[in-house]
Amino acid sequence: DHKFDPILQKDYYSLQSFLSSVWWPEDEKLSKASDMTKLREWEMKTLQVRKEIRKMEDEVFQGDIKGVVRQFPQDVQEMFYKKAEDRSTYEQQLVELINRQIRNKRSKTKWDKKFEKSKELKGKYEELQRKLANLPAKPALPQAFVTTDLSHRPARTFIPGKKRTETFPAYLTLLGLPNPEIKATPHGTTGRRLALANWIASPDNPLSTRVIVNRVWQKHFGKGLVGSANDFGFLGEEPSHPELLDWLATSFVKEGWKLKALHRRIMLSDTYGQTTRREPTEKENTIDPENRLLWRFPPQRLAAEQIRDAMLATSGELKLKSGGTSADGNSPLRSIYLKKRRNSPGPILAAFDAPAGFSSASERLDTTTSTQALLLRNNPWPHARARAMAKKFSTHETLESSIGKIFKAAYSRPPAQAEIELARSFLEQFMTQSTMQAKKDAAQKGAKKNLERLTLSEEETIRIFKGNTLELGSNWTIEAIARLDRIHPNAHVNTLLSQSAWSHQKQGWSFGITSAKSAYEPRNFIMQLTGENVGGDVIYRVIDSNLQLPLETELYLACSIHLSPNGNSKAHFAWKNLDDAQAPLREASVEHEVASLSTDQKDGQFLGGRSNGQHFWNGSVKRLRISTPAIGKELGIMEESDIGEEETTAKLDLDLSSNPEQVLEKKGFRLLSSGARDVSSPRLEALTALCHAVLTSNEFLYLH
Repeated sequence: DHKFDPILQKDYYSLQSFLSSVWWPEDEKLSKASDMTKLREWEMKTLQVRKEIRKMEDEVFQGDIKGVVRQFPQDVQEMFYKKAEDRSTYEQQLVELINRQIRNKRSKTKWDKKFEKSKELKGKYEELQRKLANLPAKPALPQAFVTTDLSHRPARTFIPGKKRTETFPAYLTLLGLPNPEIKATPHGTTGRRLALANWIASPDNPLSTRVIVNRVWQKHFGKGLVGSANDFGFLGEEPSHPELLDWLATSFVKEGWKLKALHRRIMLSDTYGQTTRREPTEKENTIDPENRLLWRFPPQRLAAEQIRDAMLATSGELKLKSGGTSADGNSPLRSIYLKKRRNSPGPILAAFDAPAGFSSASERLDTTTSTQALLLRNNPWPHARARAMAKKFSTHETLESSIGKIFKAAYSRPPAQAEIELARSFLEQFMTQSTMQAKKDAAQKGAKKNLERLTLSEEETIRIFKGNTLELGSNWTIEAIARLDRIHPNAHVNTLLSQSAWSHQKQGWSFGITSAKSAYEPRNFIMQLTGENVGGDVIYRVIDSNLQLPLETELYLACSIHLSPNGNSKAHFAWKNLDDAQAPLREASVEHEVASLSTDQKDGQFLGGRSNGQHFWNGSVKRLRISTPAIGKELGIMEESDIGEEETTAKLDLDLSSNPEQVLEKKGFRLLSSGARDVSSPRLEALTALCHAVLTSNEFLYLH
């Protein structure tokens, strides 16, 4: 009679009561005993200084605590202000949620600003910080993700409704088992979770072993012996092979619950060794058209994480490091080490149905959508893998040799003769077109020179300059007079100015124009923001103006950013063709969800590209200015003739029409990178295109 699950409502809440007192502490460390000893020694040596620092911080932080508490309902606020000994376990769980928000607020507090009203307090605080800095550094130990009970007193569990009946730990009624005998543990926990764990892992439990075996089978064949992985009850599917399920479960228990032995048994079977290419006969189409009896191996698309890792492995970039901290989606580490972010998952993982990771998922969705095809074609990540793969195999003397190595790496088989001929024809045609384009570009090279500006990219070189980070607040405008000579052939953004070491997980911004394979149309004027939304989650947004800009033209570009803590944020774009005196000023306003944005002072600004040396600006810049607050439409957005007027505060103003490198040096910019562009030979470009086709092919993405 439960609304969603195939069990009684009473059983559901009885099982829930086993876990009613749980909590996930954030201060547990995962380390060896020797490392913990070093941590305790550090705590003893720094105890007095840290106490004084904490006391000073607490005195100026009380208002912030009250502000955090006010965000919660009134009854929860009352729980917070109760004495700890007067709270029930349930109340303490809610209070811990408040404490977690307080710790988050505390970690983001800029303490130097808290004390700036009193020179005496600020001086004392800075002196204590210097004392702490002169002491031995705190050992950096990884955090342990553990679960415990908040108290030896269990939180009460009730069945919702008018009667609000209290329930206690019990097993499923259908199994006819006696209620568990529960004793509090010596560690101060309720003992309820231990009783549940002992029952789940009991060899006599007929349910858990079959569920485990069924999930392993589902992993290998796409569907379990019981098709409804989360429902083994009367409303679920019956097993397709009940005797096989029982035998595998019994063997699993006899072999000590070892999953490796279970995987080996399945993978060495004749059933697993079948091909997907077997065509059904009339008999099979009549008796088992859905292949439930497994008369052939079911074709399966790789999971999202497998697609990502397979591309990295094939390109030779995958790092097989074990352990360590989690990484963002641009890291070459395996997908198991990537950070899980609810609102900004990696594009590959999101497109190919990776679960969010915040709740249990009994099975993966297996969709085929146009979004997946567009991502594989346009997203820069697959193109970067293809380029790395092409470089790996570009040193072979003949095209046939490179083709053979590419097929072997991607498909684990040599190419057929017809595939070799088709691939060679493709490569030769691609190289011919690339050579013709290179000659055309070289012929136009002289016409693109202009000494009265800073040239950021020529045919052979690129230059990216790094400056200081600017705190821009919530309203600011970027303006530029610049020229874009060409766009990238892939999805890279032509970035004129960016701030922060760019990634989708680190806060920052980028001001630029899209390229040939962008999902937002080529030559689109965009602003990329990574900041926090109203809920405090870090999100990445591409704000596209839908304004297409001409190439080889002197342009006035402007973008005003308005960040609102209420979520009513906007970006206002404007551009004008300065080569045409009659050209109008074109504008567009776009709403977005970024409510706040702060950047790390260590990261800096990057003129002409990004911190990784990619997404560079293919052209030059004559004037650049950042103003605060944002220039409103009522002030009029400035053109070249009046760009220097001080209508707002100029946080950065670069006039690069004369001695541009001296101007940059005075403003704190230094040359980050200068040298040979990654100008590919026609052969490398052609091999990159072939590798991209191979990495996005069905044979690579599917198990056959």
